[in-house]
Amino acid sequence: MLYNIFMKKMMHILTFRVVLIFSLILQAGFLTAEGEAESAVPLKKVTLFSSGVGYFERDGYIEGNSSMELTFDVSQINDILKSMVVRDFNGGTIDRIDYSPQEPLNRALKSFIIDLSGNPGLPAILNQARGESVRVTTSGPITGKVIGVEELTEYTDNGENTQYSLNLLTADGIVSIDLKDIKDILFLNPVLKEDLKKSLSLIARENRRNKKRVVLHFSGTGKRRISIGYLTGVPVWKTSYRIVLGEGNKHFLQGWAIVENTTDEDWEDVNLSLISGQPISFTMDLYKPVYIRRQRVKLDLQRQVESQVYEDNLEYPSEEAPGAKSKKSARQRAAARKDTGAGSRILSSSESAAEYRDEGLRMNLSQGVRASARGRSAGEFFEYSVKMPVTIKRQQSAMIPIINTDIRGGRVSIYNEKVDPVNPLNGIKLKNTTGMYLTAGPVTVFEKGIYAGDSRIKTLAPGAERLISYSIDLDTEVKADRTSVPDTLVSVKIVHGTLISKSRRINEITYIIKNSGRRKKNVLIEQPVRAGWKLVEPAKPYEKTRNYYRFMVSIGAGEKKAGFKKLKVTEEKILSRSVILSNINNKLIEIYIKAGNISAGVKEALKEVSNRMNELTLIYNEINRLKENYEQIRNDQTRIRKNMARLSKNSGLYKRYVDKLTKQEDEVTAILEKMDGLQVKWEKQRSGLNAYISSLDL
Repeated sequence: MLYNIFMKKMMHILTFRVVLIFSLILQAGFLTAEGEAESAVPLKKVTLFSSGVGYFERDGYIEGNSSMELTFDVSQINDILKSMVVRDFNGGTIDRIDYSPQEPLNRALKSFIIDLSGNPGLPAILNQARGESVRVTTSGPITGKVIGVEELTEYTDNGENTQYSLNLLTADGIVSIDLKDIKDILFLNPVLKEDLKKSLSLIARENRRNKKRVVLHFSGTGKRRISIGYLTGVPVWKTSYRIVLGEGNKHFLQGWAIVENTTDEDWEDVNLSLISGQPISFTMDLYKPVYIRRQRVKLDLQRQVESQVYEDNLEYPSEEAPGAKSKKSARQRAAARKDTGAGSRILSSSESAAEYRDEGLRMNLSQGVRASARGRSAGEFFEYSVKMPVTIKRQQSAMIPIINTDIRGGRVSIYNEKVDPVNPLNGIKLKNTTGMYLTAGPVTVFEKGIYAGDSRIKTLAPGAERLISYSIDLDTEVKADRTSVPDTLVSVKIVHGTLISKSRRINEITYIIKNSGRRKKNVLIEQPVRAGWKLVEPAKPYEKTRNYYRFMVSIGAGEKKAGFKKLKVTEEKILSRSVILSNINNKLIEIYIKAGNISAGVKEALKEVSNRMNELTLIYNEINRLKENYEQIRNDQTRIRKNMARLSKNSGLYKRYVDKLTKQEDEVTAILEKMDGLQVKWEKQRSGLNAYISSLDL
């Protein structure tokens, strides 16, 4: 008895120990497996592009046939499917990559008896349940089959009022119930109830699922190195600069890269590269299943051919495609190879107190800061490669110094009437002598140890120049005086009855510049480039951009003569005007005849046209005069006939009216004959004028 009790206790202790040991072994195994999964492919390199994407590279080791699991946010899956690159360096192969597909929620919801896609209201849900048995509770329970929901619209003084009624077929007949009176509805069909539960579960699961597993399956033997790379959307890395203005054209430039880790993973000792360039990037929905709409074939099996769309041939002709590779200059190659980030200087403790005091004025940004990035060309882009491994915790940001070097740039005062009609802006014409691409970003300018202003630059290639402005130049004033110049006739020619004249329109602006400051200045004046206008004076601008001419004016310090200058800018535009010669008036002809820049032949032709047109005008005026006489006689005859109607035919006045009408009829006949003759003459001379005009080619 005691033996049995002892054996049971021993078995219980042994069983507990076995379970405990087995549990610890399992836990240890799981921890090891999880540890290997996490450390097997740690994040080693992050490459950020200024177009809003990042390339992440994981590098680690696996052994034998292995599976590797990575977790991504659901918003990243499309980029992963589009860009993932997997390599096995020691003879292994990647079998496949598994991931759980995404069934479109609306498509899944439409597969149930009641479709909840589109967030339907209660009337729409009940209309889908027509024929189903329900139990409705109002003041009491009512059981019946759903006939449908009826919509009733009432029009009142306050507007439309819509009411919904549920129509049920009950044992006592059809019952109509206002939806607003219903407390609850119970579907009696268990299949329908289960469908609704599944639909709501799908909706809830869709709201919760933010993470997706991607499993990579490798085949091979032994321990092997693998690499996994992929693109995904990230915040655009940004650049900000500080410029300390020096004497002359030598200044100091410091650039900082602003990098943000918005992922859910710490970047521990990663190799960070920042790429300046704009690769074309897009997202494509590769994750969501795509269903092809199949053709519906009629039962009569008639042959149908769908319309086709054919693509263009984009092959080059047989000869070599245009465009040869350009060779870089020796200076550009040297700049690309040069480590431009290591030009900083640290003040030594042996510097004198005077030098230290002067440091505040010179504002030496190289003190205590070294550029931690190397610059080099990377194909069509430029890469800032951070020298030391970088650690940025998840959801954290960092500023990394990437440029710390001298830069060249001449001081200018930039005047643009649209920006400020009175004062120019203090600026620098930067020349990128750093050997690195300067990506677009804000620039904070310092001078003599104090803040001087802010500016911005667009991406600047090595060796390129760009203007920046940072403050208003209150010492300099510019006034733009405009002069009105009348148009000047340049040439006149006649081509097949059309007179074509060209005239010159002049636009003159005189810029009056006054420098009241203590130092000489270069004032850069910007004037808009206008379509159709040609620059006449100066013959050539200092610079020409897409939208502006630029003129450089050197002006002395505030003495009366040296500090005062004028710049005259003249533009011209040739205006062309076409007039059909037969429609021209004599006044315009006189203007052309008096003009100096017209050939003698054109003048003689215009005189002949003018003479002929004058003759036509005389005939036309005579015809109009006869028409007026004719109308006067007719009006008088009408008056006489009205008076004669009241008189006796034997009266003397009546006979006098008869004599007058007789004479007027003779006058009318003569007028009409003369008008006909003049009309014939006018037509003949008009035809002659048209023929003469058409024959002119001067």
